[in-house]
Parts: sequence; C-alpha cells; structure tokens
Amino acid sequence: MRLLLISGSVRDGSTNTAALRTLQALAPAGVDATLYAGMAGLPHFNPDDDREGEPVAAAVADLRAAIRAADALVISTPEYAGALPAVLKNLLEWTVGDGCTYRKPVAWVNVSGRAAPTGGADAHASLAKVLGYVGADVVEAACARVPVLRADVGADGLIGDGAIRAALQATVAALVAHLENPAPNRPADAGAQAGARAPIDQQRAADFAAEWERNWNAHDLDALVAHFAEDVVFTSPVAAQILADGDGVIRGREALRAYWAYALGMLPDLHFTVEDVYSGLDTIAIAYRNHRGNRVCELLTFDGPLVVAGHATYRSDAAAAASGLPTDAAAA
Repeated sequence: MRLLLISGSVRDGSTNTAALRTLQALAPAGVDATLYAGMAGLPHFNPDDDREGEPVAAAVADLRAAIRAADALVISTPEYAGALPAVLKNLLEWTVGDGCTYRKPVAWVNVSGRAAPTGGADAHASLAKVLGYVGADVVEAACARVPVLRADVGADGLIGDGAIRAALQATVAALVAHLENPAPNRPADAGAQAGARAPIDQQRAADFAAEWERNWNAHDLDALVAHFAEDVVFTSPVAAQILADGDGVIRGREALRAYWAYALGMLPDLHFTVEDVYSGLDTIAIAYRNHRGNRVCELLTFDGPLVVAGHATYRSDAAAAASGLPTDAAAA
C-alpha cells in the first residue's frame, strides 16, 4: 500500500513537514509512505502549459505520476493569509488537467498550534473546497487536528512526543482501513452514484462559466475540450440539423471537438455572452446569448472535475438557422 505525503509548507523547520516525516517513520509494515519533495520546483500553473495532447513540464509530469502511483494522499498544510498557501494551491491546480486526484482517497493532518487564532480552520476549509472540486475522496475518519510546536521537533526532524506519534499512527490506521474496506464509507461499486449527488456551489459554477465564455470567445478548442471527459455525450438540436447523421448526439471528446471545429469554420464571428448561471447536483446551467442575440441554455453534468454529459437547449425549433448556420450543410 502506497501513501504520498504532501506538505503545504516549503520552509525549513516546518512542523507540517515534520509531522509527515514522523508519520512516514511510523508507517507499519506493508505501507510505503513517500514524502513528496518537488513542491518548490513546480512551475506556476498556466492552462496554456497544460493543453491536451501536449507534454507538461517535467516537474508536473513527476507530480502526476507520483499521485497516480499512490493509493492515497496525506496532506498537512499551514494557513497563510487566511487560506491555503499558494504553493499547495498551485500543486492542486496542476492535478486538474489529468484528473489524477479524482476519487483518490485523501486525509489531512492539521498541526496548527494551540495558540493559532483559528487553529488553521480557514486553510482546511479552503483545502476541503479544492478537494471537492477535483473530486477527491476525503476520508474523514483519517483526518485529524494534532497540534505540534516547534519544540516538539527533534534535531533529526522527527517528533518524539508520544501522544502526537499515537495520533499520527491513528491517521495511518484509519486510512489503511478505508483502503482495505471502503464499503462503510464509500462503496467501491457505487462511486458514480455517490459522486452524482455532490452539489456544485455557485462560486465554482460562476468561475467555470466565466472561463467557458472566455474560451469560446477566443475560439480555443483545446481549452474547451480539456474540461470534458473522454467518453462525454453531448446533445444539440443544432447538431441534429447540420450533421449528416442527424440524430443530434455527439459521443466522445474528439467527436465533440470535430463538431465544434466544423461549426466555428462556418461561424468565424461566433461569440457568447453569459447572462446567468445556475448550479445543482453535479450540474451547471449556463444561460447565454449567442452572436445573433438568441438565448441559449447549456446544461452540463460533471463527474468530479470533468463534464460527462451536456445538452444545448434553444428557444427555437430552427436552432441552426437562428444561429446563422446553413441547415443543408453536412459534415464530411
């Protein structure tokens, strides 16, 4: 069983890193715990450097490989300026592109000292939000607050206090129990059903819609399809009216890219203006006007960070013509 330990601090003498190093030393037989050491070497996240089908920076590729190889993650982070440290948020942003944290069991250890004003609560609230966005499986039974002082850390970088060590061992034990028997927390064969009941908050919906609008108006298909699952199913009455097969159902990310490229080729002035955004259980609805001023609503269903189903809806029976597309056109 492999655990990847990630500290949200890159400072020397970090109590978060010391806690994870101690947890690593206490890992029982059969558990291989590795402390991730590449945080400081990660480039600043930029979607332009994470395009589908193109290589990413070596440090990013190594991070993703380490996460994919791990059975679970353990994160310990301080709180900076009332939220996650930027370096940890940057790391988590690099996991979105390939979905390596999706349904990955994750535990956190909060080592904020007893004198900390909020006990690191704001950092862990923002961590929980990000982990929810990327679709991680947070193992609540393995999460714990274990206050650690600098004086608790020995010259060898390990914590010698018996109570702290026992708490760290309990975290590993709870995580191992979850991995060996996920049924009490999340049935292995019901992951999709469990995920389908996750609400999407309005801020995430608004952020997604804003990026969606920017990408469409830039005609950036790489950025657009990066948010869609490989086996996505998308329906549109426009597709039914302009594509040769006429059923209006596009199956798969590459087919969706081809359809959008075909439509953009006929509508070089296409642009959208988002007017409203709604959120629901794993669903976002984006209400917008197209370049012709026509109202459209797109319903997108997510499984973790990726769209698995989409439906374009129009206020016209002649959606293609209303968008300025020739209805006698058929994609070759």
